[in-house]
Amino acid sequence: MGFSVQQAQTALIATLPSSGSGEWDVQAALEVLMEQAGGGGGGGGSEQQTGENDSDDDEEGMPRFRRDYDDDDDDVRPPPPSTRRHRPPSPPHPAPSAPAPATGRRAREAAAAAASSSSSERDTSVEDRAAELLAQASKIGFSVFKSANQYWETGRATLQKKIGEVVADVAPPSSHEETGNAHYKLGRFSEAATSYSLGISLLPPLSLPLLPLLNNRAAARLQSGDANGAIEDCSMVLQIVLGETGIVGGRIDVVGLASEKEGGDLVGQLAKALGKRAKAYESAEKWDKAKDDYEVLRGAGEAVAKAAGGTKLIAEGLARCRQMLAPPPPPPTSSLAPSSAPRRTRTPTPTPPTNKPPPPAVLGSGDAVRALRSAADAQALEDDLRLTLKDSVDAKIQSWKGGKEANLRALIASLDSVLWPELEWKKVGMHELVSEGQVKVRYVRAIAKLHPDKLSVGSTTVEQRMIGGSVFAALNEAWNAKK
Repeated sequence: MGFSVQQAQTALIATLPSSGSGEWDVQAALEVLMEQAGGGGGGGGSEQQTGENDSDDDEEGMPRFRRDYDDDDDDVRPPPPSTRRHRPPSPPHPAPSAPAPATGRRAREAAAAAASSSSSERDTSVEDRAAELLAQASKIGFSVFKSANQYWETGRATLQKKIGEVVADVAPPSSHEETGNAHYKLGRFSEAATSYSLGISLLPPLSLPLLPLLNNRAAARLQSGDANGAIEDCSMVLQIVLGETGIVGGRIDVVGLASEKEGGDLVGQLAKALGKRAKAYESAEKWDKAKDDYEVLRGAGEAVAKAAGGTKLIAEGLARCRQMLAPPPPPPTSSLAPSSAPRRTRTPTPTPPTNKPPPPAVLGSGDAVRALRSAADAQALEDDLRLTLKDSVDAKIQSWKGGKEANLRALIASLDSVLWPELEWKKVGMHELVSEGQVKVRYVRAIAKLHPDKLSVGSTTVEQRMIGGSVFAALNEAWNAKK
């Protein structure tokens, strides 16, 4: 196989380094020529090429170069020395503007290596990109999970709050009863009555679960001064327990209550209602109705009397009602006449006047008797005045201590609203009642000013003494409760 000079020059130029300097790479040029010869086509093409080469050699007067190519050997066997001609090197041709790329086994290997490297780099780039995307996805997923968890916690808290509000709105009557009991223990009778009313509103009318709520509300109303409201609650309890029959002949059928109605301590609830209603009637000065309720309690038996507060309390209440209903005794005609002297039924005969004075009714001088009479008259007058002033004084005391009976600090801080100016009590602020020592000092001062021995008849009025005694008792009760 021979190659023309033009082909050899082209191959050498194609393998020339890009810098244009250096030596010719003959081996690479031969590989290029062999590659071109192998991919040129069939035998016709080779003969045509050979013919063209022969004509070129003949024209130029130069012998043709032939070589034997072995597929397993890249070396080219040079022609024999006898046939080799030396010719001067032709001037170099200018490099083409776009030389053809080298194609050969090494070129293919280089291309394969470049492709493999490019593929490896591409795979590495894909893996890096995948790892980067996976990291971003993990980060985004964690952020979304964290946000979702936060939203879940917020939503759950909001839902629980809403459920709590709904449950509070539809709370069972027992919860309202417990709230009312807590207010009652703290002396907040108005709040206690409101809580009991909420529990009552959730129950059907005339049902047995209403009994404790009605009795508790009656007690709270009685403490807050609402006697009429307490009477209504107690009467409702009697209606539920006794039905339409009520109290017949001043007696109640205690034995038949358990067999007629089931559930609850009916006897105890009935006794409490009667006792509270009797006290409410007393507060309203309805002495005859209060007396009737006390008599019913006394005749109902020991169990009913014990549930109502005890036989002693019933006896004292009955005595108060009888005393208020009893007519006042007639005034004595003469305190100096002996009480055991018999009345004369016949007309006395006139006797001559004598200078002998009548015998005294009691031993002692006349001044002592007059002083005794004067003291008795003053005490009677004071008693009448106390009875007249009872309602107004009770209203003032209730306005002062209402809702804070057990709060000693609040009672001392508000003493100026109930005491009279002549007592010269200085107002005490809550900032002066912080420590226990400060409370004790102010309590002792108040007790010293309000002690009954200090409130003399000559320096105070009946109303002031009544107020002082009530305030003195309230402060002592609060002090004892505090201890």
